[in-house]
Amino acid sequence: MKIQLVLFMSLSVALSAEPLTELKLLSIGNSYTVNAHSLLRKIIENHGKAKAVIGMAQIGGCTFERHWKEHLKSEEKPEHKPYKYDGKPMSLRDYLTAEKWDVVTIQSQSLQASQPETWQPYLDNILGLVKELAPQAKIVLYRTWAYRPDHHLFKKGDEFTAEKMNEKIGQAFAELSKKLNAPILPAGDAVWAAYQEEPVKLVLPDPNFDYKNPVYPNLPNQEGSLHNGYGWHKDKKTDEWKFGCDASHLNVRGRYLVGCLFYAYLFQQDISDLKWAPRGIKAEDAAFLRGIAMKYSAPRS
Repeated sequence: MKIQLVLFMSLSVALSAEPLTELKLLSIGNSYTVNAHSLLRKIIENHGKAKAVIGMAQIGGCTFERHWKEHLKSEEKPEHKPYKYDGKPMSLRDYLTAEKWDVVTIQSQSLQASQPETWQPYLDNILGLVKELAPQAKIVLYRTWAYRPDHHLFKKGDEFTAEKMNEKIGQAFAELSKKLNAPILPAGDAVWAAYQEEPVKLVLPDPNFDYKNPVYPNLPNQEGSLHNGYGWHKDKKTDEWKFGCDASHLNVRGRYLVGCLFYAYLFQQDISDLKWAPRGIKAEDAAFLRGIAMKYSAPRS
C-alpha cells in the first residue's frame, strides 16, 4: 500500500494548547509502550483533573513489520487476535474501531528506532490503516530512548554508543515528523536530559562490585539510573538465581518520568502540583522527574 503525504495531513493536526479533561488514547507498540503506560493511569487518577480511556495494541519486541504482518494474518484469519483490550482478544482492526480514539501514538522496536530504513513500507501501511479506521485520531510519534551505556551492544572502540544511538533516534523521528507533519512525544529526549541533569550521577561500572563473581542478592550501586540495569531473576528450569542486566527497559524512576511526560504532553496539563509518586521514589526525586517531564511537554512538530 503506497501512502502519499497528503493522506497524513488531517491526522497530524497540532495538539491542543489548552488543558484537556478527557482523552481516548491508543498506543501501538511493544514493551516500551508498556513502560510508558505502566504508571499513566495512576498519574492521571491522582492528579484528579482528567479522565482517560487507554488502549495498548502491543506485543513485546514488536516491529512495524510484525504489526503489519499480524494485521494481514488477522484479515486472512479473523480468529487471529494478537492484542488484548481489557482482557478481550483484539486484532488491529478491532482495536482501531473499539473506541473513537482521539490520539494514536506509534513507536518502533527499540533498536530499529535508530534504523529508519527498516520501517517501510510497514509504517506507511499501518498509518494508512489508522486513517481508514480512525480518521478522527491525531497521530503522535512516540520517540523512544537509547539503551543504557553498559548495554552489551555498546563495545569499547565501536562507533555505536548510547550517545550515538540517542542522536540517530532523534534524527530518524525528526525526519518522520517533517514528512508526516506529525508531532513528536519526546520521551527519549526527556530520558537523556534526566541523565545529564541528575543530582546524583550514575557511575558505570560500580568500582566496588565484582561483576564476574556476583553473590545473590547483592547488586552494584545503580543510584541515578532510569533503566532497570542489573538484577537477579530465578531460572524457571533450574530454580537458581541468575544475575543479568536489562539496560533497555525503564525502572520505576524512568517509567514515572515517561508516564508524567505522556500525561503532561497529551493532556497539556501542568503537573507541578502532582503529589503522587510510586513507592521507592522520594519526594525530591519525584519533583525533579516531573520537572524534566514538564520541560519536554510542549508539542513538537
